Amino acid sequence: MSGRLRDFLRGLRGAVDASAAGALPPNGSTAAPVPVSSVSSAPSQASDIDLLSTEIRRIGVLDARPMQADASWMAALQRLWQSGAQDAALRFGTALAAAIPSDDALSLQVAAWLLQQGNLDAAHALLDRILDPARSGHGHVAMAAAPTAIEQQARLLRSEVRGRKNDAAGSHADLADLLIVDWPSSPASPSGTALSRYRKGKRARNAYDGVLPDAPRPVTASFATTDLATLVGEATPSRYRLLYELGAGGNGVVYAALDTQLGCERALKLFDARVDGHHVLHEAKLLSALQHPGVLALYSPDIAGRFMTMELCRGGSLRARLRRETLPLLAVLQRTRELCDALAAVHAVAIVHGDIKPENLLFRDVASSLRSFDCDPGYGDLVISDFGIAERIATPDQAAPQTLRGTRAYLAPERLHGAPGSPAADLYSVGVVLFEMLSGAVPLVPVGQVPSAEDIAQATSVLPGATSVQPLLAALLSLDPGQRPRAALVCQIVDRLLTTATVL
Repeated sequence: MSGRLRDFLRGLRGAVDASAAGALPPNGSTAAPVPVSSVSSAPSQASDIDLLSTEIRRIGVLDARPMQADASWMAALQRLWQSGAQDAALRFGTALAAAIPSDDALSLQVAAWLLQQGNLDAAHALLDRILDPARSGHGHVAMAAAPTAIEQQARLLRSEVRGRKNDAAGSHADLADLLIVDWPSSPASPSGTALSRYRKGKRARNAYDGVLPDAPRPVTASFATTDLATLVGEATPSRYRLLYELGAGGNGVVYAALDTQLGCERALKLFDARVDGHHVLHEAKLLSALQHPGVLALYSPDIAGRFMTMELCRGGSLRARLRRETLPLLAVLQRTRELCDALAAVHAVAIVHGDIKPENLLFRDVASSLRSFDCDPGYGDLVISDFGIAERIATPDQAAPQTLRGTRAYLAPERLHGAPGSPAADLYSVGVVLFEMLSGAVPLVPVGQVPSAEDIAQATSVLPGATSVQPLLAALLSLDPGQRPRAALVCQIVDRLLTTATVL
């Protein structure tokens, strides 16, 4: 048994003990799971198997199934597992979890056993059910209620399952989600364990991976079909030929595509069938209102809202660069200035982006760029992409959006408390990106709070000469939106810093 799994099972015992003591609501029932430590080994395996068989058959014919497993059933399962009859314990435990889906403590225990036996897919399915946002609401980004001990352990265990399935990004995302809603009060708590693993993870800063991969992927068989070619070419028959996949997001897949009429390559974003066509046209309208070299150029949206073609940025994303290398200070400052110059233009037409992060910051190749920089050779202009959740700046008489969207690590604290998107919130995201470029990781702080002066000092101590950036970084990451500088002012500040950095 791995050390992580041993630690998890130890924590699980505490969670189940807390449930039995009344610390956790028993899912609508007065019954509570029996603590592991109280399980008696007196009954025989045969009697336990007979008890569980009888009860499962009885549940199958009930009109109203119980909300939670009886304490005697839990005790029988524990005895079977501890006495070496693991297969029987798993068989009956899985059957009970299927029959009583509302009993999260039971599902969590069975998931832990499945993981121990190497059945990762079955364990993953049970944990997904416990953590389903439709059931409990804890998957919402701005959840106010603290997670229960069962939910904490489930997220921690799912991180372990995803890690064993080679899903490093998903594993770290679970750890980050746990930390967002429950900052550790002690190293021994589940969130304390999550924080330790998060900081030790080799890809912790990539928990929010998104749009563009390090290298192109071929078009998958499910998309390289005649149906897709017909769909894409319907507005102007056979116009676009898909070349390779650039990346996938929540709304669809982005491809490099050849425009056969013009003989040039474009980025083609093919939206998922579930995406409302009005959403696609909304994004296209916002992009069409922006004419700035630092904003990804829109070429032609499909009037039916199924795809849109955009400029193809061959330099990849800032995220891909941060995976491979650390940018020098001059490059960090220059790219921050480019980003804020483009944001100033976006805000000038009363639009907020809402999702500024390295995945959405792309590089043109040098040949097609307006300018190049000696401090950052090999890469062209930095441009802002993905206006999928952008919106018009809300006026005081307009209600805030009901759904909070964005990427947690880059969201301004006021957004997590219900405030609408704003230029100041975009500038907070710029601060997080700057923090990440300087230090190699996003700041880890409790939900709704901002990095401390010590965090900022540590972030600016990595690159030589970066201490001069501390005042700007602190202003961008201010808790008070009114204290954050506007994008145009950031450009002026960076211009002065670039002069000083050049002298140094």
